[in-house]
Amino acid sequence: MQDIALIKLSAIVVIGIGSTLLAHKLRLPSILLLLLSGFLLGPITGFIQPDELFGEIFFPFISLSVAVILFEGGLNLRLRDIHDARQAVFRLVVFGAMITWALSTVAAIYILNMPFKIALLLGAILIVTGPTVIMPLMLFIRPTGRVNAITKWEGIVNDPVGAIIAVLVYEVILASEHHDGALPVVLKIIAKTIIVGGGLGFIGSRVWIRAIRKKWIPDFLENPVTLMMVVGLFTLSNILSEESGLLTVTLMGILLANQKKVSVRHILVFKEELRVLLIAILFVVLSARLEVAVIKQIGFDALIFLAVSILIIRPVVVFLSTRGTELDRNEQLFLSWMAPRGIVAVAVASIFSLELSSHNIDGVEKLLPAIFVIIVGTVIVYGLSARSVAIKLGLASESNQGVLFVGAQTWARELGKRLMDKGLKVVFVDTNRQRIRDTKLDGLTAYQGSILEEHMLDKMDLSGIGTMVALTANDEVNALAALHCAEVFGRDNVYHLPSGSQNMEGSAEHLKGQIIGEMTSTYSRLNAVFVSGGEFKITNLSENFSYSDFEEQYTGEIFPLFIISRTGRLLPFNRDKVPVDGSSVVALTYVNS
Repeated sequence: MQDIALIKLSAIVVIGIGSTLLAHKLRLPSILLLLLSGFLLGPITGFIQPDELFGEIFFPFISLSVAVILFEGGLNLRLRDIHDARQAVFRLVVFGAMITWALSTVAAIYILNMPFKIALLLGAILIVTGPTVIMPLMLFIRPTGRVNAITKWEGIVNDPVGAIIAVLVYEVILASEHHDGALPVVLKIIAKTIIVGGGLGFIGSRVWIRAIRKKWIPDFLENPVTLMMVVGLFTLSNILSEESGLLTVTLMGILLANQKKVSVRHILVFKEELRVLLIAILFVVLSARLEVAVIKQIGFDALIFLAVSILIIRPVVVFLSTRGTELDRNEQLFLSWMAPRGIVAVAVASIFSLELSSHNIDGVEKLLPAIFVIIVGTVIVYGLSARSVAIKLGLASESNQGVLFVGAQTWARELGKRLMDKGLKVVFVDTNRQRIRDTKLDGLTAYQGSILEEHMLDKMDLSGIGTMVALTANDEVNALAALHCAEVFGRDNVYHLPSGSQNMEGSAEHLKGQIIGEMTSTYSRLNAVFVSGGEFKITNLSENFSYSDFEEQYTGEIFPLFIISRTGRLLPFNRDKVPVDGSSVVALTYVNS
């Protein structure tokens, strides 16, 4: 029996992470494959039955996992990211939530024939969008400008808001069944939630900051202790006031993200990795929990409700909430096409459905089927179409083939120009003010500042950028830049050009990034060749003109730095990548006179 349970638990982890990896390789939203995997493991094959496998700890495990995800989401919410869109965010979170609640309730009554109380509960639950869906989609879409920050803020803040409102409705339903006064119950819950959830979130953030500043926690225990605090405060908050724990962890994350006393980047990296694991497991488990009986209850009216939610309710919510704000029409259209529901919605609906069923509340059997239709439908619709919509609206790039160059010296700018001539996006960052001015005069995008600044990457528009290349004369800066940017681009997509001041083989391990170019390519050598009259050229290869012919053509020196494949993909040149026929080589060339 233990072996069977072990196999099933292992299958959840392996298939969950495997689906995430496969989605990355296929360039698909990971949530789609996770949902499909869950359906195959659960209702289709019956191999995994989460309630039986996890027993009494199933919903507590879901709750704690959501708490960690929301805390990590809060760590990503920085006020400066929405400095020019705070009005839009405020309206979407406040007015948008109320409009969603009202319209969803009306639609549930007239389309799904739900009793008013259950329709009111469904509408409250549908306020929730959440980081479990939003964050993976944003990483996949990578929209430009403020819509990225707005979408994250709305999705993360709406989770505790929607959950708390759903709790209020739930308590009102029970109070009305027992003929208690509904209004006193609501006012009591609101006050208690704000005091407990808000208070513990504030206290938790202050204690964490003080503990880090005073060095009460050793470096190697900072991440585990942070996780301990999140789990402990979430549970304590929920014990004192039901579902207030979501407010506690979200507020704590936001407060930590927006203080300047200590860095939270190392905590954020750990939580991001944990989030990927938890989302993979949760989506597989929750979709596996869907019963065949629930699927059979899904009728044509549920599909109409889904269509109304996507095509009418969400656009009305966005345009009414953001009317008169700083958002332009394309940004409003994109936000109108981005409201997927995720784990928090199904978890809250599952808990309330079980509780209300035990009280024989009329119409509660319609709650879960409607929620699952919305979750599956919105994930599929938005997951498959949102990136194309963002591209058509000019809010996302069609490819991530662009390059972020760290270092804007003259020869680096010339290299950037050649890449721009091929239609590739190029961004520069440098601490030197004059270099940045010259870069902008050359028509190139540039940012002044250190790539090592904690929030520098957040300040930059990196849409369409998939590779970082450090080209400074300082090996230590290159090393730290590669390490820093690996969090955003992945280790396979960060490169450096060694300075030439130390042994190449000995420095490779230290520099933490892949070497661009051949072994003879160093900063000092390229700089000297360029000053002596070297030029950057793009050479097309063919069956009649191979890379060997290209090398033999020059009597001087060549320093290949990039390969442009037949399909237009940009690949930094290194020893593991040999140019083939049909590709192009971007190289610094110098002919001896």
